Amino acid sequence: MRGPRFSGLLRGLGIDPKRYWLLMDLFRTLTERREAMNQLGRDGVSLKILTVLYGFISILISLGMVAGEAHLRTYLLAFLGLTAFVLVSLLIPEISNSLINPVEGLILAHQPINGATYTGAKLSHLVRILLYLVPAVNLVPALAGMALREARWYYPLEHMLAAILFALMLALVGCGIFGWLVRFVPAPRLRAAGQVAEFLPMLGLFSFSYIGKFLNSLRLPGWFTGHWQLQAGLGVAVCGLAVSGLRSLSGDYLVRVSSIVQGRPAAKPVPKGFRPSPGAAGASRLFRAFFGGQASRAAFEYVRRMMVREYQFRRALVSLLPMCILLLAGLPAALKVSPFSGHFSRMHFTPHVFGFLLFSICPALPYGRDAKGVWVFLVAPGRALGPFARGVHAALWLPIVIVPHLALLAVAAWKWGWLDACLFTGFSAALVSLYLGLELLLINGVPFSKQLRSAAGAFMLPLMMVGALAAGAMVALQYFLVFPSRIGVAAAIAVFAGAAFLVTRRSLKSLEDTMRFDLGVVSSEASLIYKEVD
Repeated sequence: MRGPRFSGLLRGLGIDPKRYWLLMDLFRTLTERREAMNQLGRDGVSLKILTVLYGFISILISLGMVAGEAHLRTYLLAFLGLTAFVLVSLLIPEISNSLINPVEGLILAHQPINGATYTGAKLSHLVRILLYLVPAVNLVPALAGMALREARWYYPLEHMLAAILFALMLALVGCGIFGWLVRFVPAPRLRAAGQVAEFLPMLGLFSFSYIGKFLNSLRLPGWFTGHWQLQAGLGVAVCGLAVSGLRSLSGDYLVRVSSIVQGRPAAKPVPKGFRPSPGAAGASRLFRAFFGGQASRAAFEYVRRMMVREYQFRRALVSLLPMCILLLAGLPAALKVSPFSGHFSRMHFTPHVFGFLLFSICPALPYGRDAKGVWVFLVAPGRALGPFARGVHAALWLPIVIVPHLALLAVAAWKWGWLDACLFTGFSAALVSLYLGLELLLINGVPFSKQLRSAAGAFMLPLMMVGALAAGAMVALQYFLVFPSRIGVAAAIAVFAGAAFLVTRRSLKSLEDTMRFDLGVVSSEASLIYKEVD
């Protein structure tokens, strides 16, 4: 690919071949030295593991559909939909992270590199993602489709060709969308716009059934599929917009890199003569009494503020927003049926939804973009790490467990009565506290002190699928064994609350030891920069 033919193709696209390969070698070297681990296409080990995992899932789905003698068109559309779900959940965050958080662009901005060369090298790892994941999701299903009645001998070729073209279209459209954002959105606001662009496709996938019902009510699908001219026109328009967006990336992209990376200041300056409010004094007394004093409050404020400001952490949680929005939208209908009525209620899923939320937050908590700033924690005394760990727990427990369940208690009491509301809210809070105690073990270091790795977010989707199956089993146990009796619910509250207390105490000690070990590693690494010179 470094020969004259491919170089001619690159020149035709406005890319300088020599500088393109220099950048490709640079990015590969940074990955091999583990200095840049935030791109999935260049992390070969994570990409291979993810390929095997999605391949196994697609094999199970294909065997089930073949055994059920699915229609050939339904079979093909199902795997195209699975391909879209996998690629949108991976490609859009990868494109956003490459173009909107280009830290190395600050170093390269003064070099004679045009925008097309830089963005071409920066986005080349997306091709590797397609080469791995598209065959993983579609190759075995394409061969298994030969067992369906309507399939002809050349069906595997049709299936793979449709999957490849569909994947390329998704990749081009994704890059084109961010090209339009880079062209029209002011640089200081580009990060916020990029996170919205990551959020909207996932919202569309999660609300696909609602969108389908709306389109069926308008009778658009039949009218649209009956006119091939409209389909061809829509395809040409999408390709035109994608190509125009890609051309936008070849403009003054590197000139705007500094403004893109730095963004807008999130914190306002503290006015002169500022004094803490009475509420701050009350918060200090609360943390002194229950969480360990000033060090725990410092951890609480640190985690609370960084969760709002840290760009990498917000990116990790974008995929959760559609689920939260849909759950809030369906809450009024779920409250109509009490879990104690003897009928199945969607409220049985409430504690497990909070568990999913915490399961997504805890693994992402140690990662941030300013990993070198962890040395600041070396100036703190070692005895402060225990209260600091309790403050981290409080930063998750108070806003995600206590506050939502107090609001749920008020609404449920109005719908079901105080007794049922108190029992259900206590059960949910105790179970979520147990979830949090277990998931504290996933925080493998000081919060926001490590470099983000591509595998940290790429494996969340398969793990959430497995977790959904486990949550479904738990909901069935709740429905058949616990909620038929209010006494059983009260006993379950006592069991889960006791288990949460014991597990949390053990997890906090583990978190303290993990932070102490990581800071010890940082301290030893800092001493290695001094070398004796003969």
